[in-house]
Amino acid sequence: MTYCRNGCRRTSASGVVIGALFAFLFPSEWHAVLDGHIVSVDGQPTRSCTLPIGTAKNHKITTIEGMENDRVGRVVQDAWTELGVAQCGYCQAGQIMSAVALLKQNTRPTDKQIDTAMNGNICRCGTYPRIRAAIQLAARRLQGAA
Repeated sequence: MTYCRNGCRRTSASGVVIGALFAFLFPSEWHAVLDGHIVSVDGQPTRSCTLPIGTAKNHKITTIEGMENDRVGRVVQDAWTELGVAQCGYCQAGQIMSAVALLKQNTRPTDKQIDTAMNGNICRCGTYPRIRAAIQLAARRLQGAA
């Protein structure tokens, strides 16, 4: 998904200010909130920047690029595109990876379950309603209803 990966290279002026402020106030947590660093480790969304490389041995690691060949990943990406979820694109890889992990465990999530699964994925553009709508659309499609 090109716009997710390339979105990390583009940012808005407000995003730079917010990011710089967060990094200044919370330097030790800065890398842990970069949603673009989320990968799937044995099906669980994990921030790659906080994962020691030695602990990854003998585990299945999937990045956003691997979602193209994943049935649930493709359905989620299609819903994301159809609903125009991405704004700046910065957090989208992490949002999608978390949504895919949720829908692989639960194809009928409630709003509360979606919110819980997506907790910690920060969207500085505030597209949370579209993110939830895309997850709901993907869930319906996975159930064969949409």
